[in-house]
Amino acid sequence: MEITGVNLAKHYEVTGQTVQNWIKAGCPSEGGGKGRPRIFDTVTVHNWLIEREIGNRVVTKNGEFYDRQEEEARLKHHQANLEQIKEAEKIGELIPLSDAVSEFGELVANARAKLLSISKDAPSSYKDKLDESIREALDELSKSASSVQE
Repeated sequence: MEITGVNLAKHYEVTGQTVQNWIKAGCPSEGGGKGRPRIFDTVTVHNWLIEREIGNRVVTKNGEFYDRQEEEARLKHHQANLEQIKEAEKIGELIPLSDAVSEFGELVANARAKLLSISKDAPSSYKDKLDESIREALDELSKSASSVQE
């Protein structure tokens, strides 16, 4: 059955833009131009769509299929993300993990030193309880620092 592009869009329940994209991708048709409608043979178009879909499928070594266009889009997405990360690093929005771990270690060491000096100036009646609380806090800091370094 031969139909126009508008009817082809209705037949496949797609937009006119999709039909235009198909034409650009090589969808077989006749006529068109100079005020004449482009004519499509539905059987030929259907076979072209099937071949196009098969061409987009790739079989892996273990027999699984994947869609080449989807994988290319996914790759482009990840490449764009990588470029954003590089740009963020370049302008100083991101720092290397090793630098962050080092800075965190320094922060913990400074906090530890300050906490240990607190009980020196405390009245003796509070000293034992304060030392116990400081040791608990230091243990928690130590655990946090260890988990960050892993």
